[in-house]
Amino acid sequence: MSVNVSAEMVTISPNKITRKQVEEKLKAREKRDRVFVDVNMSELDLSGLDFQGSIFLNVTIDKTVFKNADLHSTRFYDCNVMGADFSEADLTKTIFANGQVMGSTFEHATLNQTQWYGMTLWDNRMEHASLKEALFLHADLADCRFDRSNLQGAQFSLVNYDYTSFTGACCREAYFDYETRRDYADFDGADIESAQMIKEVFLPVEEALKEGETDV
Repeated sequence: MSVNVSAEMVTISPNKITRKQVEEKLKAREKRDRVFVDVNMSELDLSGLDFQGSIFLNVTIDKTVFKNADLHSTRFYDCNVMGADFSEADLTKTIFANGQVMGSTFEHATLNQTQWYGMTLWDNRMEHASLKEALFLHADLADCRFDRSNLQGAQFSLVNYDYTSFTGACCREAYFDYETRRDYADFDGADIESAQMIKEVFLPVEEALKEGETDV
């Protein structure tokens, strides 16, 4: 494995990186130097590590474990994330852009003020998580489960629901794209006080769901 050192970042070859190499990288004094580019982190156990402010660019993350890791203010650009474990991790203010996160778990994670742009987010478990003021823009949420999570003040704009579940979630003051097929977005038992759906004008979620029953 070759390591190229520059003044501002270390770029590791596409061969699989080790936990020890990740730990060495995270010792960088400046957060701007914590940049992972074109590396393969698949099947690594990175539980409990401090990734604050790190950037992941075109990184392969397959069955990687970030359980209880500190990922506050990290950035994931053009990354492929499959079957990863982010349970109990802190991802506050993290940005995911132009990639995919599929079949992964974020149970009991802190995802407040996260931003998700142009993401394919299929079959993820975001149950019992905190997603207050999270933003989902141009995202595909097919088969995602937000059951019993805190989505207060979250925004879902230009998103695709396909059997997406918000069962028992706190959706107070959240904004959702209008969905006429109620079976595609399940709000059973959710707290939807002051939540609204966007359909030319803002509609209370409860009213929009009742209207949707007649459109199925």
